[in-house]
Order: sequence, then C-alpha cells, then structure tokens
Amino acid sequence: MCGLAGIIRVTPAGAERAPIPDAWLDRLEARISWRGPDGRGRWRDQSGRPDGSSVEAAFVHTRLSIIDIEGGHQPMISERGPAESGATGGLVSVIFNGCVYNHQELRTELQGAGHAFQTDHSDTEVLLHGWRQWRERLADHLDGMYAIAIWDRDRAECVLLRDRTGEKPLYYATFDGGRSLVFASALPGVLDVLKAAGEPRPEIDAEAVVDWVRLGWGRRLPLRTVVEAEPRQTLRFPARESGGVEVVHRIELASERSTEHRLDADGVERLLEESIARRTYADVPLGCFLSGGVDSSLIAWYAKRQMGRLTTLCVRFDDGGFDESPYAEEVAKIVGSDHVTIDVRPSAADDFTSLLGLIGLPYGDSSLLPTHWVCHAARQHVKVALAGDGGDELFFGYRRHKAALMLRRWRALVPLLPRRLPGRLDGPSTPARLLRFMLSIRAYGYQSMLGWQVPDIIGLVPSEAERIRRMTPEFPDPAMNDFREYMRHDLMRKADTASMASPIEVRAPFLSNGFVTAAQREPIDSLMTGGRLKGVLKDLLARHIADRLVHRRKHGFSVPVGRFFRDDFGGMGAMLRDLLAGPAPFGPVHEAMDIDMRFVRKMVDDHMEGRREHAVRLYALAALATWSRQL
Repeated sequence: MCGLAGIIRVTPAGAERAPIPDAWLDRLEARISWRGPDGRGRWRDQSGRPDGSSVEAAFVHTRLSIIDIEGGHQPMISERGPAESGATGGLVSVIFNGCVYNHQELRTELQGAGHAFQTDHSDTEVLLHGWRQWRERLADHLDGMYAIAIWDRDRAECVLLRDRTGEKPLYYATFDGGRSLVFASALPGVLDVLKAAGEPRPEIDAEAVVDWVRLGWGRRLPLRTVVEAEPRQTLRFPARESGGVEVVHRIELASERSTEHRLDADGVERLLEESIARRTYADVPLGCFLSGGVDSSLIAWYAKRQMGRLTTLCVRFDDGGFDESPYAEEVAKIVGSDHVTIDVRPSAADDFTSLLGLIGLPYGDSSLLPTHWVCHAARQHVKVALAGDGGDELFFGYRRHKAALMLRRWRALVPLLPRRLPGRLDGPSTPARLLRFMLSIRAYGYQSMLGWQVPDIIGLVPSEAERIRRMTPEFPDPAMNDFREYMRHDLMRKADTASMASPIEVRAPFLSNGFVTAAQREPIDSLMTGGRLKGVLKDLLARHIADRLVHRRKHGFSVPVGRFFRDDFGGMGAMLRDLLAGPAPFGPVHEAMDIDMRFVRKMVDDHMEGRREHAVRLYALAALATWSRQL
C-alpha cells in the first residue's frame, strides 16, 4: 500500500527542453506522504520519439511496506533486454499502490516464459515482467487492488492502470496545452501542480456539486479539467497519434444476469476459500475486522481455518444503539479467534477536517469517521486487515434492494404519480415522509433511496427544480447499480482514505475477480434464496454460526452524527455552526451555483432544536463548506 504520483512532459521537436521542476515533485510527495511512511523514492528518465519530440518522466513514491519489505522498494526499474527476459527489452520502471494477490502464480508463469526475477517475492517486480510479457493486456492477468504507473523508455510513454472495482484511487490532469500530464493517488497533489504550473483554477461543475451534496458522493468530480481514472482501464500518455491521454484497454463487466443458476452456498465457499488464501499473504501482522454481521463473520470463519491463528478486531462506541461489539465478541468465541475490542474516544471535528483535506473532495458520507477510527485503533495490533466490503453490493444486502425490485416490477406506474401533492412536505410525520418519498421516486427512481429527497434539494438549490422536472426515473438492477456506482464512488473512497490515513492495508475477499464475475452473472433469486437479503451468504454462514446471529437485524456501520451535532460531541456542533455561518460559507461554490442560505440556516436551527432530523443533510453541507475552504 503506497502513494504514487508523477509528471510526464512532452517537448516538441526543435523546442528547448525544460526539466520538470523539483518543486513540483516536492508538492506531489507532500500530498501523498500520509499514504506511505515506510519509504520514499524518486526517479527520472527521458526518451526520444520518431517525430523528433522528447518525453521526460518523473515518478514519486511513498511506501507502506507489506510484501518483500527489503526487496520491494519503488520506483522499481528493469533494464534487461529480450534475450534475458524472454520478451520485449528496454528500460521499464514501475510505481504501484495496492497488492497483486495472485503474484505468486504469475511469477511462476512468467519464470516459465523465461523471465529472470531479482527479488524473492515482490509483487511489484511481477508487474515489470508482466508488462514486458503482456503489454496492454497486463490487467487481464491481475487479481488485486491497484493503481499502477509504468514508464517504457523504448516507447517513450507512460501507462496508467486502475483495478477492476476502483479500490485504489488515481487522479490525473493534462496541462501546458496537453503536452504535460500529472497524476497522483491524492487529488490535492494534482491541483497543487496545476497551480504551480500557472494553470487557471479548475472550474466548479455545479451539476456535479449538487450530486455530491445530495448523495455524499458523485459520479464525476466536482471540478472540471481534473479526471478520476475509470476502474478497469489502461491509459497511455502521450497518445500515439493525437497526443493527450488515450484508453488502450478496458476490462468489461457482465452487462446482464444469466438465467442459469450456478452459485450456491458450496460455490460461495469455494470462492471464499480461494480469495482468502490469496489475501492472507503478507510479511507483517494480519487480522480481520469483525462486526458480528454476515460478511465479516464469514471472512473470519474461513480465515481462521486457513491461518490457524487469527486476530479479530472490533471497536466499541459509547452509543449502545450503534455498538455491535457484543455480537462480534460472541462470533469470535465461535470462530476461535484472538479477539480484541477497542474503545474509541475520537476527536471528531478534527478528524472530519483532516480526512476531507486528504481526500480533497466534498465527501459527505459520515461513516468515514467510524471507519477511520476502527483502522486507526487496529493499527496498534495489525498492519493488514481483512474486511467485508462488497458483500452487500454483490449479494443484495440492503433493505432498499427489496424496495427497488418491487419498483422495477411496477415501474410503469411511477410516471402516473403526480408531480405535486397536497399536504405539508417539511414535517417529520409519516404522511409527510410518504409525500417526500413519492416526489423523489417520481424524479430520481432508485437514486431517491440513496440521498436527499427532492423537496430538500430543490429547497437548497432552487435552480435545480427545472432540471429535476425533466428527469426520467431509473430502476436498474439495484445490486449491480450499487456495485458500479455507490461502491466505487463512496465505499471504496471511504475505505482507502480511512485505512491509509492510519496507515493500514485493508483487503476485501468479496472483491476478487472470481466473486465479482460469479455474483454479477447469477440470477437474483439465486442470490436472495427464500427472498432473503444475502440469502446465499446466510445459508453458508448458518452451517457454522447460530441462526439468531445470522439473521439478526442489519445495523450498518455508522455513528449518531445528529446527536454529535446537537451535543457538540468532539466539537462537531461548534464546527457545524462555524462552517455554515456567514453569507457565503461555500466560497467559490457560490460563484458557480445559487444556494439558498435561508434554507440552510433553517435546517441548522430545526435540527439543533430537535424539530427535524437533518443529520445526513447537514453533514453533507459541512463537507461542502470544508472542501470549499480548503479549495
């Protein structure tokens, strides 16, 4: 687990070459240093192209050492020729953030093809030889979480790869008229280089900002010019023909489910055993997060059987309604793990501000806080932890999934819902909630279950009313939709930031290539056996753990942020009032969009005085105000 960054600069034929300034690399290193405390590395190279232009590359890397601690330093460079490697020669350099879980199998395969390795068991070196062997098809062979940058001197080009599910972040931007590229694991690093290069501040995308506020996350970045690399893509810079960034390979996911049943509890067990076997390889202490829920309990059970001895970890919160530690302790006894329960007493407001500064986005999911507190506490015991990410999104784990399936069945009736409804929309009563939900369904469809309801978002940004009226509600396969959007843009961003800020490496067995492929092809009825959420996972877990633990009500990983605001827990209430005070608390965002501050102040007052519960909305607005200040 690491931070990576770099700058690639093209100098046209006949022009005087200006080296990439060290000061720009200093800025990049400063912005990714939190991701890798165990080592730092820099490297430069340049190469000519047939058209007479030259390309300079500068890589920056910070390392969290997990595998081959002594031999896995980066940037890693190989200068071997084709006679020695059995494939294309020339200098190749790689920087890498993540873990290739099948690196041992790939090493054996590459050695069989004639590649000579210098390290004992580095997964980074597998990427060097894998690039020589498979080139643009390298990602087809990788089972892992990763963001990768590869410099190929013979081709005078840089290639960027991002993993299949978006577990590891990768941002980039071109500048200097498209002749230069900057990329990094942390968005603020990209923005710093653009500023240092004299580029204008990226414009704020008002429509994207609305989604970030409404959902707490967005499908695209709220700043124009800067790009988040898509999962499953391999990118090249400079492009062969026109310059700029081009997509040279893309791994496609299943577009629709099969009608054939293939995956039962036995099949899940085989996939889980294989995935965990690959994800328990490390040269540092490894444990497992355990909440007592279905996903983490399954992972803990099979990890214990494979490892022989396993440390499981759970945190205990002050608020009993959000504390799952008793369930975790009970499951740990059944599993037979060495269980650790950690009490958490965090500095909530300070953590909120610092974490958003690391992300560099108006990220409004409050579960970022407890996730970070868990990772930070776990770092005292392990350096790698297994987690249950992906179980809900692949196996229909949310109550909204059932509601969405019903809406898909009756979608023809949704357009018949009236656009306006009588009665009060702003109260806490059941009729008022029903009215708000009906209006939201009419506009957003499934998306209405994920974020703010329509009346609130129009109240905040009245200019959105017309756009919302023109929207057509969508009712996709809810689990597949959540996997491709909610998990990628929200959950993976949260898991990466919360863990790397600790720092600790978090691995998700449910996100193996085999699991994702099998679950997304399986008919819905097979995954929800007996009409139960995550039915097939529960069938497997019930073989090992008592039914009352398997079928207990799902908690979700959250904190009572509404009470945090009212009680000023960890300074959260004072922070909220400070952030949202003044006529223009959202800084440059006000220049791009019209925000009704009277509506904002009313939400604050109503929440603080207990008239309405606005926790989710106020947290998102606090995130927007914090981001605006940092921007």
